[in-house]
Amino acid sequence: IEDNILAYNTASDDGGGIYVQALMTSTWGTAMLQNNHIFSNTAGSAGGGIHAKNTENITIEDNALANNAAVSGGGIYIPGGDLVEIENNVISANQAGGTGYGGGIFVGSTASPSMIQNNIIVDNDGYEGGGIYIDTSDGDPLTIQHNVVAFHSDIYQGGGIYSRDSVSLSIQNNT
Repeated sequence: IEDNILAYNTASDDGGGIYVQALMTSTWGTAMLQNNHIFSNTAGSAGGGIHAKNTENITIEDNALANNAAVSGGGIYIPGGDLVEIENNVISANQAGGTGYGGGIFVGSTASPSMIQNNIIVDNDGYEGGGIYIDTSDGDPLTIQHNVVAFHSDIYQGGGIYSRDSVSLSIQNNT
């Protein structure tokens, strides 16, 4: 999914701007989301901007996500997958409403070493994890590095980054 403008869309459930789901087979799919402008979308449940589910490899790169809203994962919601790469995006002013998690980004369990790097993640809101919410309790290593994570509003815990039961998480060289 490349070079699109997705704006002012509403989904009653998941994926206000984009919903990507691979078929549940022995080999799940691969998804690349690149150079998109995703703004002012709403999801009734998860992934106001992007919701990616059951993907073997998901790469979200060089996108702008702003003013999206959902219960969890206001900007990006990835409940799990094999390899998750979120790189070189601007993720700003997204909201996880009520008691939702991950105003900017929500990432669940990963099955391969994954990376969130070189993003500008600013001014997002959530109940826990205003900027980033991570729950990789049964997953492989996840590295969060070289991001700007700033100006988030959080109702409860983890204004910038919230890590829940993350067994193998590395957070380094962020601002």
